[in-house]
Amino acid sequence: MKKHFLRIGVCCLCFFVFGLPDTVCGAPTKVLINIVEEQGDTSSAAMIKSSEMLIARELLKHNLEVMTSDDIAPREGLSEKDVKSARAGSMTELRKAAAFNGAAFILSAKARTVVSEEDVLNMKMNKAVTSFSYRIVGTAGGSAVDMDSLSFSSASRSPEDAAHGTYQKLSADIAQRVKDKLPAQLSAQESKKLAGYRASVTPKPPPKPKEPPAPAATPASPAPPAMTVAQAPTGDNAETTTAPKAGDGPEIVILNPPPTRGFMPVSRVKELKIEGMAMDPSGIAEVRINGEKVGHDSQGRFEHPVALRPGENRFLVMAVNTAGRMVSKEVAVDRDKDADPPDVVLLRPSVTRGFQVALKPDVKKTIVEGIVKDDSDLLFLRVNNADVAVSDTGHFQHELAVTDATRTISIEAADIYGNITRKSLEVARGDDAWVETPTGPGQTPGGPTVKPVLWGLAIGVSKYSSSAIDLRYADQDAMKLEKFFTAQAGKSFSEVHFKTLINEQVTRNSIIEGITRHLGMAAPDDIIFLFVAGHGIKHRQSGSYYFMPSDADFDTVLAKGLRMSDFEESIKILSNNVHKIIVAMDTCHSGALEVGMRSGGGASEDLAAAINEASGLYILSASKAGEVSMESDQFKLDPKFPGHGAFTFALVEAMRGDADYDKDGYVSVNEMFQFVARQVPRITKGQQHPYFRMQGTDLPLVGIQ
Repeated sequence: MKKHFLRIGVCCLCFFVFGLPDTVCGAPTKVLINIVEEQGDTSSAAMIKSSEMLIARELLKHNLEVMTSDDIAPREGLSEKDVKSARAGSMTELRKAAAFNGAAFILSAKARTVVSEEDVLNMKMNKAVTSFSYRIVGTAGGSAVDMDSLSFSSASRSPEDAAHGTYQKLSADIAQRVKDKLPAQLSAQESKKLAGYRASVTPKPPPKPKEPPAPAATPASPAPPAMTVAQAPTGDNAETTTAPKAGDGPEIVILNPPPTRGFMPVSRVKELKIEGMAMDPSGIAEVRINGEKVGHDSQGRFEHPVALRPGENRFLVMAVNTAGRMVSKEVAVDRDKDADPPDVVLLRPSVTRGFQVALKPDVKKTIVEGIVKDDSDLLFLRVNNADVAVSDTGHFQHELAVTDATRTISIEAADIYGNITRKSLEVARGDDAWVETPTGPGQTPGGPTVKPVLWGLAIGVSKYSSSAIDLRYADQDAMKLEKFFTAQAGKSFSEVHFKTLINEQVTRNSIIEGITRHLGMAAPDDIIFLFVAGHGIKHRQSGSYYFMPSDADFDTVLAKGLRMSDFEESIKILSNNVHKIIVAMDTCHSGALEVGMRSGGGASEDLAAAINEASGLYILSASKAGEVSMESDQFKLDPKFPGHGAFTFALVEAMRGDADYDKDGYVSVNEMFQFVARQVPRITKGQQHPYFRMQGTDLPLVGIQ
């Protein structure tokens, strides 16, 4: 009996606290969705509005209650004019409409869809790009819960299907963001705030007329009834404000990208730094870009790096003053269309070192499985000319029938800009299979009997113009690798052409010349080995990475340092002409001044990630982001060298034979890295973990003598 009284008491308490029957304690959260067209949209308004229903459908799956702009109707306190303003995006009217309908939160957004026709690989395709800038606002307080500016793209033969594809993508993405930001049920306090705000915007009944005074009295002229005007909430849509006024909110000035007149700025780089100023007499409390908080100085200056995707990119800059007033400004940048082909990584079937697929004679089918990645949407992926479906994560799997006539497995992938990647692997069966092919000393398994030619370049800087930043063994690392590979002439390689640059020999020009002229003489089937060791620096203003030659210091790095883009361009030229390139990096950050350490600071991993991958390109870096790269006199390989870096020490040990895990008499690039990845953390006591990226299949490097 006591339990029943308790339940009744709780229900009564909720009713008396909140005063409204439709605001129940623990009720599901309700969201009002309102999306408007942005100027420049080329699709129909109906298609833009359909995105409201798509998002609503996704939110219902997350057990949230929803209403759309079509559910806003006139009522007491909400006139026809108010309804029209709400649907046009006015936050004041949207809050009133949400409160009257029990919606505790508002998803207000602007959408812009542009559809263009392109000729891709002799096919007429329609590409749609939808830009979507949104804010999630609390109805009662008017404060922003979240905001961002996103872009979604899709391609199809039909322009309607292309546009609809972007809406499907954005609806799932936005619904997940709303779910992550909002509570599934309103708390008692939130329900009370919503009820209080609803009461404040509900019109008060007019006062009853007073009895007329006695005729004998001469009354004064009665004052007109006072009008109650609701104060503008702090979360009003700042985009409707024509100009900043005292008390209205901060003023945002964008310095980079520079303002243009009537057209969108174009960028050719993958990363841009947004710079600007937020000004307000009361001071700036917070600056955000696409919802992410960014730092600002006492003058309101801010800067923040952002990644650019191919096509249109939109960023929402928000500033809040110390009084809690907020304004926002959108920055749009167009990045030139993607010029890089898709990257295809094959998972199955296994590929031998001879770049073959070895199948048993009785095999009638095999699974072709892999992952395809691209900055843009894919146009198609085909295996032996058959279209294969690709998941959202880039995974694909295809069952391929194998007959005696099947000689190759070909994989083609193209993006919507016509960039195409082709991989072709020879199928070997029975006696022709690589696993059945005998090998001998100096013969690459499955490959020709002619040994490959090695072209090497080792760069190591220990002595700098400023002795305060000298290292100990970077030059020793370069010389040791030259000695090791030179000794492989006539053994693993028919010829070895190795050049070494150390200390004062290392300048920006000598590095570029060594790569372009010396390594540039390599033939397509030769092997290139490039090693770089020394200091590096990430420039604070430009954000660009520089390798520091011997004549550079922190003050002259812009003029004398080797910028990442120059290094990348040289590798790109090589990869167009040579199929097998190995790059080993043991670079450091400018803050590493301690003897025995080459501070990583993220430079090595950033460098490996920045080089555009090409067929047969193997990137090995000494350490991951945030780690130190160790060097010590304890890492000795022979008496002639006083010490080495841990990375080079393990690298040479691996190639000497310690990494021959399958005991086939050869050390491949993959085996070499697996050994280095295990050994370096051990000898550095967990302070250093090498990083590896590979484009292509495993490559046999040196034979064990």
